[in-house]
Amino acid sequence: GVVLAPRAGLVVYAMTGDAENQKKITVGMTPFEGMDLMYLPDVSTMLVDVELSEVDLSKVHIGQPAEIRLDAYADTLFSGEVSYIADLAKRKISRITGKPTGAKVFDVTVKVNAADKRLKPGLTSTTDVIINHYQDAIFIPLEAIFLTEQDETIVYVKRKGEIKTQKIVIEESNDRVAVIKEGLQEGEEILLARPESI
Repeated sequence: GVVLAPRAGLVVYAMTGDAENQKKITVGMTPFEGMDLMYLPDVSTMLVDVELSEVDLSKVHIGQPAEIRLDAYADTLFSGEVSYIADLAKRKISRITGKPTGAKVFDVTVKVNAADKRLKPGLTSTTDVIINHYQDAIFIPLEAIFLTEQDETIVYVKRKGEIKTQKIVIEESNDRVAVIKEGLQEGEEILLARPESI
């Protein structure tokens, strides 16, 4: 028989196999019941599928703004908003082994706000959900933050040629940087490693 598409558009062939040995569906393969063969994506509305760590779940909600950057167009920033958050967590799958890890994540969908011909199904992207905006904030990379044996949060600051420890208070952080509430001044020089390891 003949299977007709419900509309004109782009055909994306499904993949089969495990994470390490995925193959595109081709002529001659024997399908099994319920197996995906191809997709007809609606390219008028582009969606980005991302995984959200369980520790960040309370910070994200439907309608929250997001910024999407495609690997293929690294200099272009696309705007979007969170349109879906899964109710159930799942085990994060390792990209290296293809097996579940101990980390739990939630599936999140981000809707791209504007249509753009550069947006294609299957492109790799990096998505940042905007939690808060800070004006005139002091922020530092997470690599510069350390804990003492007394569980004090510190950084190593270089002042007048000497390296000293400085207690800090963190306002908020993501997976790359932390916004500093107390303890540092603009322009201060900090270390990215403990002094003994330099």
